[in-house]
Amino acid sequence: MSLPRAKAFSGHLLRLPSLGRWYSCSLVVCERRVSALRGASCDLTTTTSSTARFGVLRLATIRAGPVRRIHSSRAGMADLKDSSPRDPISTHQDGHFEHLLENAVRNLQNDFTSGARQMADASLSHLSSLINAASHTAKSREELWQHIVTVAKALSGARPSMDAAITSCLLRALEGVREVWNDEGDEENTVKEFAGVAERLIEGALKRRKDAANRLAGEFVRYVGERCEKLHRKDHITIATLSNSSTIRSAILATLTSLPNLHITLHILESRPRCEGADMASQILSSVPQASQSRLHITIFPDSASAPAVRTAHLVLLGADRISTAGDVSNKIGSVALAAMTRCLDVVEAAEVVVVSDVDKIVADGIGGEEAEVHPASELTGAWAEGTSEALGAKLGEGTGGGSVTVFGEWFEWVPAAYVDAYITEEGRLDRADVKAFGRKIGELRERIFGFE
Repeated sequence: MSLPRAKAFSGHLLRLPSLGRWYSCSLVVCERRVSALRGASCDLTTTTSSTARFGVLRLATIRAGPVRRIHSSRAGMADLKDSSPRDPISTHQDGHFEHLLENAVRNLQNDFTSGARQMADASLSHLSSLINAASHTAKSREELWQHIVTVAKALSGARPSMDAAITSCLLRALEGVREVWNDEGDEENTVKEFAGVAERLIEGALKRRKDAANRLAGEFVRYVGERCEKLHRKDHITIATLSNSSTIRSAILATLTSLPNLHITLHILESRPRCEGADMASQILSSVPQASQSRLHITIFPDSASAPAVRTAHLVLLGADRISTAGDVSNKIGSVALAAMTRCLDVVEAAEVVVVSDVDKIVADGIGGEEAEVHPASELTGAWAEGTSEALGAKLGEGTGGGSVTVFGEWFEWVPAAYVDAYITEEGRLDRADVKAFGRKIGELRERIFGFE
């Protein structure tokens, strides 16, 4: 059976049981549709019942990339060989493993409350559990590696709008696993022992991510201090933001703690349809020490009030779900309005637009980002008056809308790099050239681990 090949995309997971293989599907309109599979002698099932809302499916066999030794401090050790897996996962061999993988992918697909960083952490935890499960059926180190790469591809493609952070942290973890495995050799350890090494390395990766989050918060505190000095405002700053980024929450809390004389006025767009901005306000307030609460004042603005939200701001703070090598930033819808208003309005004292993000959000050229995540109309219509819902209900089609009425359901948009003044990361303040360099590095790492896609 001939399957259409995804260019550089990976997305939701599909299973063709009679073939005993897993396939990834990107959520983009493509020239070859799933209908091409009709009539094939196989049972086609999906891991989610909600794929219709995300668009047309494209399929591509999940393949583990070439496994090469990158660096070795011990000569003569048996390396992971270049290999192309025959059946990355034989679903008839281990139903438990298959079930765990389906659940892991589904959990990521259906998580609309966590930010990209939290989902990346969750992906690492899923990977660790699945490595343990794979070790029960893998017969060699090479076979276990193939399973691990297959799982990493499935997890990285579960939520395309969030896949930058997920993919990067999985790739870095797998690179560490491969280097240690190469140094361990192939004859002295069992498959279970190799799996144990991998699990411990992933635990270490999770700890390093926490350390990186603390460094990022510290870099933001440094930036705010310098910004206040430049504005000759040592005791007060107004910040406008939106959505509910764990990175932004940590940055705000760290600033209140580290700059004990600074008062912060925080303007937050409520971020419909799920009002994550209100959630962020609640979570920040519940985390601020009692002694610091008098130095924090929060105003929640409707999304339509982005102009008033930024007019008195000294700083517009954006999170990121993805950063292109050109410096463009994908973030919650409403981000462009905040950034553009900062440029267009007579904002006080030349407010800067700053992206606060870990470097894992930076992606290589040509890797995803084209497909839109579209949510059902009900997320918006649920807030309408009963009479309005009834009057328009008959004209709304299934999914995002139809007939004479359509409901816009996209959650994310791209902020042009021209609107961004700085990128604050755990590696310090970056400019566009730095962003491009990080993107090139992650692209090279992707090729080493996942191979050419």
